[in-house]
Amino acid sequence: MFFEDGKLIGIINKEVKRQVFHVVLGTVLVALLYFDVLSFFGNLLLPLAPLPASARPLLVALIVGSILILLSRKCRRIPIMYWFLKEFGREEEIRAFPGKGSFFYILGAFVVVWLFERSIALSALMILALGDPVSHLIGVRMGRVRHPFSKTKFVEGQIAGTIVGALGAMIFVLPIKAFVAAAVAMFVGGIDVGLGTSKILDDNLIIPVTAGAVLFLTSPI
Repeated sequence: MFFEDGKLIGIINKEVKRQVFHVVLGTVLVALLYFDVLSFFGNLLLPLAPLPASARPLLVALIVGSILILLSRKCRRIPIMYWFLKEFGREEEIRAFPGKGSFFYILGAFVVVWLFERSIALSALMILALGDPVSHLIGVRMGRVRHPFSKTKFVEGQIAGTIVGALGAMIFVLPIKAFVAAAVAMFVGGIDVGLGTSKILDDNLIIPVTAGAVLFLTSPI
């Protein structure tokens, strides 16, 4: 029983670290976008690419990440990446799709930066960076009412994620728009599409794209 309790505590601590990393990665991406660092490197990396300059470094990161994921399936002890997988990866994902969360996180950032104007992209990334981890942690620890279309997500987490995500998005858009975008993104991101690691899409992609679409549709023409 002690071993099982210790193992459970280890899993919980790892999940907390994973969500903290989620917040850090998202806020760093927002800062890089806000201060035009992504645009600067985009113009250096791929000056002729038919993409917004700020999206180009994210495309490069996706290509490099895809190569590392493929290599890690052949050799699981790739330096640095192996450490990240051990510290932040879920065991089932490491076996099926190493680095899945980070890959879809960068993919989600790439899509919103590519498709939407600056304030929308920044707001969508803030909802992902703050709302998603809060939703997960509150749902796991305090959740009682299940999301109507999910076996693992809880309404309490969705509400907490909506509030915190909206507060972050309010930095860049009007409060009512931030709240509506966060609420819809949290709800849609909580829907199970497939089961477990076989989910067709990851909420790190669904949440920012949904939030960006809502903000775009509610923007004046």
